[in-house]
Amino acid sequence: MKPASKNSRSSIYRRIILSLISIALVFFTLLAYVVFSINRTQSEKIIKQCGNRASYIINRALDKSMLVNDNTELREIMHDLSKLSGLMHIDIYDQEGNLKHSEGRLMKGGESDDIAGLIERFKAEDDVSDFAPEQKYSISHIDDLGRVLAVYTPIMNEMRCTNTVCHYHGDDDTVLGLMQIKMSLSDIDRSRATSEINYFALVSVFILVSIIIMVSFIRQTVQKPLTHIVRASNEVANGNLDIRIPVDDFKDADISNMGAAFNNMLNELGQANKKLRRWSKNLEETVRVKTEEIKRTQEELLHIERMASLGKLSSSVAHEINNPLAGVLTYTKLISRLLKNESLKPDDMENIFGYLDMIESETKRCGNIVKGLLDFSRHEPSKFEIVSLNQILDEARTLMEHSFKVSQVEFETSFDAKVDQVACNPNQIKQVCIAVLVNAIEAITRDGLVTFRSRNNDDSTEFIIEITDNGSGIRPEDKDQIFEPFFTRKKDGAGSGLGLAVTYGIVQRHNGKIAIDSELTKGTSFMISLPVYNQNERDSNAE
Repeated sequence: MKPASKNSRSSIYRRIILSLISIALVFFTLLAYVVFSINRTQSEKIIKQCGNRASYIINRALDKSMLVNDNTELREIMHDLSKLSGLMHIDIYDQEGNLKHSEGRLMKGGESDDIAGLIERFKAEDDVSDFAPEQKYSISHIDDLGRVLAVYTPIMNEMRCTNTVCHYHGDDDTVLGLMQIKMSLSDIDRSRATSEINYFALVSVFILVSIIIMVSFIRQTVQKPLTHIVRASNEVANGNLDIRIPVDDFKDADISNMGAAFNNMLNELGQANKKLRRWSKNLEETVRVKTEEIKRTQEELLHIERMASLGKLSSSVAHEINNPLAGVLTYTKLISRLLKNESLKPDDMENIFGYLDMIESETKRCGNIVKGLLDFSRHEPSKFEIVSLNQILDEARTLMEHSFKVSQVEFETSFDAKVDQVACNPNQIKQVCIAVLVNAIEAITRDGLVTFRSRNNDDSTEFIIEITDNGSGIRPEDKDQIFEPFFTRKKDGAGSGLGLAVTYGIVQRHNGKIAIDSELTKGTSFMISLPVYNQNERDSNAE
């Protein structure tokens, strides 16, 4: 039988490849996530540091102009600084958050309330420390410009500022204003995007190369050897035990060991198969010989049982033959006397012819009895014929009626089966009936009655033989053993224990059934069912 094929998606080769690819993708995805997260965190930190430094430099560049309150010089410096690469806008606010100076490419000014609030927060942070608070940052996205970094730097009240005559502030004023610069992050974002794309491209190439290497490696070490093993297994399943796996071509030691073990198994299997074939051939011959011996033994057993039954009939048959022979002898003597008388009268001739008719009748009677015994005792092969079974039963009745007369047992027969055509061996069916009838005679002690009848079942598909006696019956514990060979309850070796065993075997060979119903001290009834001959069924089977 050809092994069932499965979808290639379930192959170990494909599963290994998919597993390795999945692991590689998950690993590199996690690695990319970690790298990008670290890179973006670091870049944001660097951006803020750069913004802080740019704000500090601009603040120091404007410090002198703001100190002397020279607005003309302040605007010129702011104008020059706004032209620097990446610097987009510079705004300066006073203490109340009012925009004082603005320069750059973006819209001037901002929300005064927000700036004022931010200035107040800066003021609140400066409690006892002489150092200025940290700059604050915000990153926003502006259409067509990309991300923009805003750095808010407080303008602190220094000692030199409070001593200046032109620009006097009180000592309590810690924050004099706020400087806001806005820087474009588009270049940095493009650079970061380029690096991420390059990383993806590098990782993709690495994954692709890794997959190619893994596929090639697994193909050579796993898929190719497994293909050889599967092909060899299919060949073995188809009966080819001469195929071998080329283990020398395998690069993996484990696969090579498995292939070598498979080859060793095939070697052992081949040798065992040869032994099995020789043994099977010898067994077939032995079975044939034993079957023939068993068949001959069965035939001999049937014949022996038939002879045993014939022996049981011999006494009654001898008595039955003795009576007509005595009559023949008497009538022969009478004829001899009449013929010796020289003067024969017409009445004497009439008596002689009467005596001759009587001798002929009795002689035929003896001949029929002997013929019946000879037919029953003949050793014939088990050949089945289509016969009228009522006629066979009537012949069995003829053979047995002498035994019933000698045993003084009443013998009633009625063969009422309407459908009696049965495929059988007539002599074996007769032997079955005689064996059961002889047992019935032997089971009866006094006032015996045996009924021997035939009938059909309700749908006339079976021919049923019933033999019933009012004898001693069968013990309940013996019912399961009566058909076993050599089982008997008869004393002094009166029975061989083969009669019912042979009967059971004959009924089985005729595809029939035998049933028994018995009650101790009340009698026994045997019912034998045989399938009737169906010409239509036989014709349909032949077609």
